[in-house]
Formats: sequence, C-alpha cells, structure tokens
Amino acid sequence: MIVQTTTYGADHSVVLDGSSAMGPSYRGCANALVFAESDDRYLAKLHDAGVRGARFSFRKELGAVLSDPDYERALARIRELGWYVKIQPAKDGIVSSVEKYAELGVPVLIDHMARPNPSLGDRDPNLTKLLELLQRGNFWVMLSLGEKNSKAGAPWDDIVQTAKTIIDAAPDRCVWASDWPHPVSITQPPNDADLLELMFKYAPDEGDLERILVSNPQKLFGFN
Repeated sequence: MIVQTTTYGADHSVVLDGSSAMGPSYRGCANALVFAESDDRYLAKLHDAGVRGARFSFRKELGAVLSDPDYERALARIRELGWYVKIQPAKDGIVSSVEKYAELGVPVLIDHMARPNPSLGDRDPNLTKLLELLQRGNFWVMLSLGEKNSKAGAPWDDIVQTAKTIIDAAPDRCVWASDWPHPVSITQPPNDADLLELMFKYAPDEGDLERILVSNPQKLFGFN
C-alpha cells in the first residue's frame, strides 16, 4: 500500500512510479489536495494505477488543509470514484475536526489511532470519540504512529492498552502501517521492525493479526 505523503502535495509522481514498478498487487492512497489542483484525467490516471482513497489532512501547519468549497467538491468526487476517505488528525487529535467527516456515509479511515494520549486512558476524548465512531460501521482505524502517541518512549508499551481497546471495539475494521519513511520526524525515526513488534503486542492473537494485516486491508483497499 503506497500512501502519498502530505509533504509531497498534489504531485503523485512517486505513487505512480511506485505503482508501475510494483504492479497490480499494490494499491495507493492519494493526497486530497489533488482534487483542488488536478483535473479529472489525472484522477482517472490515479484510479487506473490502483489508488482507492484520499488522505484529508487537518494539520494546518503542513499547509495541506482544503478550503471548505474544495473539501465539498473533493467529497463529491470521492463518492463518484468509490474511494474511501482517510483522515490525518490535527496534533490535538480528531475532536477538533470530527464534525467535518462524522456523517459522510462512505468508508472513513482514521489515521494514527486518532492521536490518543495513553496517559489519560479511557478518559481521553479522542479515544472516546473514536470508539463512538467505530460503532457506526463505516469507520476504520489505522494502528499507526504508536511511537509518537506514546508518552513513555521506546519500546512504547504505554500505548499497547489503548491499541487493544481499539481492536476490541472493531477487530474487523483495524489496519496497520509503520508510517515509513517518517517524513515529518524531527528526531531519528524508529526501526520499522520494532514498530512491527509493537503491533504484535497490540494483537497477540493470530486471528486478530490475520484480520489486521490481511483480510481487513483486502476489504478496505480493494485488493482482489
């Protein structure tokens, strides 16, 4: 799965090159800026290359937040294309932006576990809101960025219970990612093998692992 990083904006050359090199067994996720800056021919090119969703950023400091009119137009095209919506939460999580996508009625993938604060446990408002959304049936969650959500540092054990709570709430709508190549890191990025080991802590049960790593992404991302 090749995701267009926020820092690359609407130019999807890397995604297109990667998809061409890796072949039809790969899928892609676009940056939603493409709806404001490119035409329908380019969107069709992305779709033909295996793109099946678009990432909408709510991190204003990255300069990738769509205006309200562009956002509405993008959602209309998402529905026409049959893509899913991926949400990159703001630094303070999803609570500040959730009204923008709570009622979309299309598959919505919340990135980075909604940026919970594990030190708050069940009192964390982002976790509470995420668990509420997961009851709706069309919301999914990406079990990524545990290393940055953690307040304790490596090996990030304080985030494990939060991830387990999320998995228990919707085991059939959780997927995983390492966030490689960690494009906005300001310190040395982690070893991605260690992040995979962290995922094994989240889901020690083999059935949950199979769902998170195989059957869930197969369904959401449109693998044949």
